Amino acid sequence: MVRSTFHQPQFAPSAGPSMEHPSWVAHRMPSPPRHVTEGAPPPPALHAADSPTGRQFVSGGYDKTLRIWSCGADKSEQVYHTKRMQRLFSVCWSMDAAYVLSGSDDTNVRIWRAVANERGVPQGSREQLKREYSDALVEKHKYLPEVKRIKKHTHVPKAIMKAAELKDTVTKSALKREKNRRAHSKAGAVPKVSAKKKKVWQVHE
Repeated sequence: MVRSTFHQPQFAPSAGPSMEHPSWVAHRMPSPPRHVTEGAPPPPALHAADSPTGRQFVSGGYDKTLRIWSCGADKSEQVYHTKRMQRLFSVCWSMDAAYVLSGSDDTNVRIWRAVANERGVPQGSREQLKREYSDALVEKHKYLPEVKRIKKHTHVPKAIMKAAELKDTVTKSALKREKNRRAHSKAGAVPKVSAKKKKVWQVHE
């Protein structure tokens, strides 16, 4: 399934059941196709939906997790999962982009907050100012190692962590084999190709 957004039509998320297919394929029209994937193995997504703001996407699939992405990001911002939730077949946003709804194989519909630490009740002026100040501090110092580690950390099920470790081992082995072939071949016989270009199978003008 492929969809595009009204606000940012240069980005198009695609969802598919294959583990080898990237969760998001972002095509920037003036330049060659650019694939945006996670460092971990891409989750096999069955459904994707764009937010009313056009700046985020939500995906759900076989890995039993619901993920929220930003356009052009290489990693999901939010990952939601529960012990009882099964494979997700349908996801959608609320009209105010504050909540995400998911339908899973266990015949349950769940409601999630788009921003996990936001409160569902109206906030007072002082509380709103305090939250905006805290968000500004995080945005200012997001490149510091301590802040970056906390900001980008997401809890995922153990099965996904094991799959990520296996994928990392396979990737490192492939890179090592390619490095050895390049070292023992004639100069220029094994050219260096970026990881993003390797994932592009065909380009249609």
